[in-house]
Amino acid sequence: MSNFDLLIIYVYLFTLFTASVRLKVHLRLYRTLKLVLFLMAGASIYLFIQEFPSSTEAIAIHVIKALPIVFLMFIVNQADIKWMLKQLKLGKFMGNLYEQSQADLIEGIQYLVDRKIGAIITIKRDDDLSEYIDKASPLNAPINANLMASIFMTQSPLHDGAIIIVDQMMVCAGAYYPTSESQAIPKRLGSRHRAALGISEVTDAFTIIVSEETGEVSIALDGKLDLDISKESLLLYLNQYFRQ
Repeated sequence: MSNFDLLIIYVYLFTLFTASVRLKVHLRLYRTLKLVLFLMAGASIYLFIQEFPSSTEAIAIHVIKALPIVFLMFIVNQADIKWMLKQLKLGKFMGNLYEQSQADLIEGIQYLVDRKIGAIITIKRDDDLSEYIDKASPLNAPINANLMASIFMTQSPLHDGAIIIVDQMMVCAGAYYPTSESQAIPKRLGSRHRAALGISEVTDAFTIIVSEETGEVSIALDGKLDLDISKESLLLYLNQYFRQ
């Protein structure tokens, strides 16, 4: 077995390991693991060039061995790749998708507000939310105002939980969060606000709450509540955090 073959195996195993521990390690350690992974991938490319064979059959085998590295690297580094596309201004099509998804989200929230339908909607940022997604009911549907409204209707078995949005997709409904024990929460606020604040205390997720009693919209972010915000303020929040 050549050095290239050995290193390919190491890259596969380390990539899978890095992806599997993402939820269980500190962010700095995870980034260190990714740096090591990039170095190993770079070494693989170097050996790929150094040991490149001459026969057509051997070249095909060589390429087949190397191609999965690209796929695995993409899985581990999706967020970084999106950021790079945005910086290089190659994400125009992606930007159109963002705008449409954001418009659909605002439409759904306005429907809930107009009818005073209580809701909690969480948008994933950098921190992983799989712990909550896995225990909820899967949706994997594009953001849709009608679907959102039907989920939060009081007759729905999922109306007490949260919708979680990942990459402009509603991945699940009926998600439940740890309740905040903060004494700073006004007593008039209910379980949705405490749950939204709770998830904001343990992750960097951005959560929108619609009050069942008043129809007011509030935001939970970084362990703080921004209560009774205007539609314009909500749009500013979404422009800042929805695309992440």
